[in-house]
Amino acid sequence: MAQEVPALSISAIDYVQEGDDRLQAAKEELARAEDSEDGHAIGHAHAVLDTLGYWTAEARAGSLLAGLGFSTPQHQAPVADFSGGWRMRLNLARTLMAQADVLLLDEPTNHLDLDAILWLGDTLKRYPGSASFTRSSGKPAHRDPGGSVMRFRLLLGLAATSLAVAPTANAQGRGGRGGGGGGA
Repeated sequence: MAQEVPALSISAIDYVQEGDDRLQAAKEELARAEDSEDGHAIGHAHAVLDTLGYWTAEARAGSLLAGLGFSTPQHQAPVADFSGGWRMRLNLARTLMAQADVLLLDEPTNHLDLDAILWLGDTLKRYPGSASFTRSSGKPAHRDPGGSVMRFRLLLGLAATSLAVAPTANAQGRGGRGGGGGGA
């Protein structure tokens, strides 16, 4: 997944659809076959497009965008209109669109709200390939109860109440349990 998304003029939904390299290659194959007026090659290209789910690609991209919090009108907005955090969501949708056999995500819950984290967890449970992800907040789990550990627990569908929270130095002085820290 790219770490930066340039300010592109293409729509969000087109950007996500371009993430499926196999589908893009098949579309280019069809264009070449049509240019050469080769009926056999056109038929073959249509068969490949059908196998790759070309006819449902826009709906799949729209579903990915909706799951990550994009409204329907935002699907047609240029990538350049989105802030950095929303562009990272576009990258995540584009990565999921690729339907890779192996998916390695580096802190995929960064820039996501609770609804998007829960959606991503459900999506990864149904993902046809293997998915792996990292967490590297730099804080021990017991000192990051509201941060990346909690987001990963939500992503994995684990009960948030089972997270052990150790008292922090500041909380001990006030008689409370550890808390705070970590952004969403």
